[in-house]
Amino acid sequence: MAGIAGAFFIFKVNEKFFTNLFETDAENLSDYIVNINAGSRGAYSSAGYAVFEEYPISGVGLGASGFFMYQNLPEWSLTNVPEIARQLSPESRLYPNPKNLYIRLLAETGLLGFFIFLAFQFNVLGEILSLLKKNQAWTRFAVTAGVFAWLAVTFYNATQDSLTTPNIWLISGIMVGLSANIFSAKDAEKNKSMLAPPSSAVCKENK
Repeated sequence: MAGIAGAFFIFKVNEKFFTNLFETDAENLSDYIVNINAGSRGAYSSAGYAVFEEYPISGVGLGASGFFMYQNLPEWSLTNVPEIARQLSPESRLYPNPKNLYIRLLAETGLLGFFIFLAFQFNVLGEILSLLKKNQAWTRFAVTAGVFAWLAVTFYNATQDSLTTPNIWLISGIMVGLSANIFSAKDAEKNKSMLAPPSSAVCKENK
């Protein structure tokens, strides 16, 4: 009940925000993005993707996308988004970033780095699911929690662009560590049983 009450309270506090998502007089996508207060993020992401289109294979290098974003900002953002207008001022010392980890990886590491990161992410998911091989209640719980955490991080990365965020490494580390520990212990037990002499041989020696 407390959770429901909390969710209702949050909804009422942000009712105007949620209403704007569905009730808008925008004539196109760019106007809609500005109306829901996502204009700056949309502009940065669009500029970051434009950088990727210019350097699709290897990107422009880690941390360098901001040097190429200003000239790739969409036209609608130059006048409709105050934050962008302030950044274009000669007095501004701000350094833009794509606001989306996937777009940032595409812009800065190209397709090579992007697919390496995807391979890492799906490897983590595979390690999480491998816990199901040990059919116990706690491993099923761990898999459920791990999959939901993996999905949460996957969607979260679409709203932030930093590789230093602890969430994306802590959850992965915990789940991969669990998987590695379980199966290393299982292998050790298997090797121990293989090295142990047969019980019949032990009986003969005792005689």
